[in-house]
Parts: sequence; C-alpha cells; structure tokens
Amino acid sequence: MLTVQDLFNRVSWSDVATQLVKLYPDQEENLPGYEKVFQQVRSCVPLPNDDGTVVHVELREEDDGERWYDVYGRKPRDDQGYALELCLFREWAGFYVDPELIERMPLPEIAAHVLWEMTFCGYSEEEILAHRREIEERMREYQEHPERAVPLSEVLGTLGQE
Repeated sequence: MLTVQDLFNRVSWSDVATQLVKLYPDQEENLPGYEKVFQQVRSCVPLPNDDGTVVHVELREEDDGERWYDVYGRKPRDDQGYALELCLFREWAGFYVDPELIERMPLPEIAAHVLWEMTFCGYSEEEILAHRREIEERMREYQEHPERAVPLSEVLGTLGQE
C-alpha cells in the first residue's frame, strides 16, 4: 500500500501548492510552512504504522449546504474514524493512503488535503506536541475535578442554542 511518504514523493511541490491554493485559498500566505512540512515528510524516517492506520478523505456536506473535506484515519476492521491532527509528521509519513481514494482523486489533490490536515495544529512537531500537552492537562484537570465541568447543554444554553 502507498504511504503518505510515498505519496509526497510521487508528487511535485508545485502541483501540491497549486492544489492547496485552489482548495484552501486563504492558505496561500502559509505555503512556506506547508512546503517545509512537505519536504520533511518526504525525507524523514517514518514511525511504524503498527495498527495499519489508513488515511481517508471525504467530501462532506452540512444541512445548510456548506461543504468541506474530512481527513481522518481508520484502522483495519474498525469502522471508527480517528482524528489525526495531533499525530507527528513522522507518524503521518507511515500511514497508508486509502487505495479507493487514489482511484478517484488526483495524487496532488490528496497530498494537499493531507498536508492541510497534518498542519492543523502547527507547522512543527513542537507545536503539535504543545497541543497534545494542553489537551492532556485539560483531561487531567477534569479527572481530578469533575465537579468543575459544565454540561454541554448549559454551555449551549448560554449561547442561545439547544
């Protein structure tokens, strides 16, 4: 199976940059950061993909007609989709790319969607690790003091939503 690293090595940066700007026009100013990550993934030593994570990209549509691309991971024999934005770039490099996706979407477009998702929390592994630590700290706080938690229904109520 094709890995994300293989994918990035099969496409040119200029083709991926063109797709990034087409698909995510507000990201043009961030192209240098994307290119840095793209090159890093091409040349890194991937971490083992022991659970066989496969990257999927699907176009989703909200009830109001808003459309967006969902990039997520799935493990073999598991229908659950997993968020990948907190994964390190070396982890991404070893993830497989959904073979069906390769049949229906051009490789530079797949690479652009993957790169956008990879960098959701930053353009360096240090930034991603900082996000991970922040989430871990919030979980620790919740576990130690669950009485401080506010039910979602109350939060939505203060926003005038159900």
